[in-house]
Amino acid sequence: MKNISLLLFLILNALSIFAQSEMENKTTQQIDEQVWKVFQEAWSSYDAEKYIGIHTTDVLRVTPWGIKYGPTFREKTIESFSRENPPIRSISFQFEHRIYKDGLAYEVGYYKSATIEKDGNERAHYGRFHVVLKKQNEQWKIAQDWDTDDVNGRKVTAADFEKLANKKQEEKKLDPTALDKKYLEKVKTLDSTLENLYGVISGKKGEVRDWDLFRYLFKPDAKLIPSGKNKGGKIGCRFMTPDDYIKSSGKWLVGNGFFEKEIFRKTETFGNITQVFSTYESFKSESDEAPFMRGINSIQLLNDGNRWWIINIYWTQETEETPIPAKYLKK
Repeated sequence: MKNISLLLFLILNALSIFAQSEMENKTTQQIDEQVWKVFQEAWSSYDAEKYIGIHTTDVLRVTPWGIKYGPTFREKTIESFSRENPPIRSISFQFEHRIYKDGLAYEVGYYKSATIEKDGNERAHYGRFHVVLKKQNEQWKIAQDWDTDDVNGRKVTAADFEKLANKKQEEKKLDPTALDKKYLEKVKTLDSTLENLYGVISGKKGEVRDWDLFRYLFKPDAKLIPSGKNKGGKIGCRFMTPDDYIKSSGKWLVGNGFFEKEIFRKTETFGNITQVFSTYESFKSESDEAPFMRGINSIQLLNDGNRWWIINIYWTQETEETPIPAKYLKK
């Protein structure tokens, strides 16, 4: 009888821990969607009203440059977001602690605020944040925000930010189920996989891309292979990993704005392997009527019975010498 009682206790305890973990994951997703995603969008687009909207009306903001409260915070935000000819900027976060209870949240981490200068170079500022959030009418908002670029007398640096980013990346590798929970539905079909491939690299100027989703699309050891003529006129190709692509193109995509759309697809499948010739058009904004570039992506994929994986993407862009054949264009 004692053994049965002990077993029942352990089962109920495990269920309680699981339920709590699920609730915390749900809360994290809500805050990411309602606060931090909107924060990044408002910051990069200099949208003061959107930025103010994710804060409570009596927000307390503390920085090395002073304290702002409620109406003063609103006034100073509108002023700072209204500069003429502001630089392209973005902001990203790495979270160290995220604690939730009864409609309150306390989050601690590091931020990277980056601007693209006129010469095209990036200028980055790093700091540490402590944020208290409140849930009001089913909407999470920042109630208190304390930022500093100095921790125990030492300046916060890129190394602090990257160390936490690398740690989180390693945790994701050790626990792939966390990514599956977030992204698996996006790779359940061939259509959804290719839609997310084009969608994840597309975005307005200053809009941060979801590089975790980008990496998730690819099988380990997958390659991205651009091909074309170099400055000397010699045809060749370059082999990149997904991370290589992020490093080489990520800043440009965010700094300039970029939208890539599939306009035609030819698909061949045998067994679990699929080859897609995907014709694309590239735009710098959604309102552009004419693309600044076109080309064809040759995409190889694997269906393992549970999801689709991109094995390789091998592409080249259209030129005057090599126009896209009519059979690879929409009728």
